[in-house]
Amino acid sequence: MQDQLDTATTRITSSARDRFDADALFLPQAVDGSVLESVVGGRLIADESAIEAHRFFELARGEPDLLRLWVSQECVVTGPFSQLLLLVACDLENVHLRAAFLDVVVGEHGPVSDGVARTAHPYLLYRLSRSVGLHLGRVVPLDCTLDFLSDVERFIQSPLAALGVLGVGNERLLLTEYEAVRSCFDAALADADYSDFLNSNIEEDLGHSAIAEHVAAALISRGGNLDEYYDAARAGVEARLRYYDRLVEFWNEERLPTHWLAKIPSPSSVRDMEKL
Repeated sequence: MQDQLDTATTRITSSARDRFDADALFLPQAVDGSVLESVVGGRLIADESAIEAHRFFELARGEPDLLRLWVSQECVVTGPFSQLLLLVACDLENVHLRAAFLDVVVGEHGPVSDGVARTAHPYLLYRLSRSVGLHLGRVVPLDCTLDFLSDVERFIQSPLAALGVLGVGNERLLLTEYEAVRSCFDAALADADYSDFLNSNIEEDLGHSAIAEHVAAALISRGGNLDEYYDAARAGVEARLRYYDRLVEFWNEERLPTHWLAKIPSPSSVRDMEKL
């Protein structure tokens, strides 16, 4: 992550040092209609992936501990994912495009009241993890989870690729993925505190993916490469499908949940959660 941050800061400062372009920095960016149409077509990469039919979801509907395993690994991913969104925003030179993408960042983090971002997606996921009895201090990141993060990180080297892998390969894909997750909770862990986390993602991510598409179209209208966007979008979808393949493989090999899936008593309140 530090190498990635160093690369991003170099790109940011180069706009002043090497190629100061006032129009690119300060003026609203026109979007070519045909370009936007082509970018929007990238949704099909996610929509046609049939991720909701993956074997994982069939298994998880009858295996509560497999679903708890999924929650544990989402807790590993959620922090870096939220931070990567901030990195993408930083990497957008144009102030208007940056401001537009900040809506995605704000949606992920939510407002703060009394020092707590109660609607932040990572915090809602934390609540979910407690409701299914996970002790996050015992959670072990699986190889498939770390490899998934590496796959995503690999494309945060240019704004356009980042918009493809995050906007299509995550935000858009999540719309059907999390509906499948919801069906698993309905069947296997109906008493868990999952609705707020899943609803906030599903309800917001359609808008988030549309913002990413608009920003990508603006970059392509100014000379960006549509293939770069599509290649990253496709890679993001493939990385997520590969993650589920390997999660099922891990489950089939281990069979019994590892020691860090041992349940703890469910906290009775948010205040109790925060003491754990």
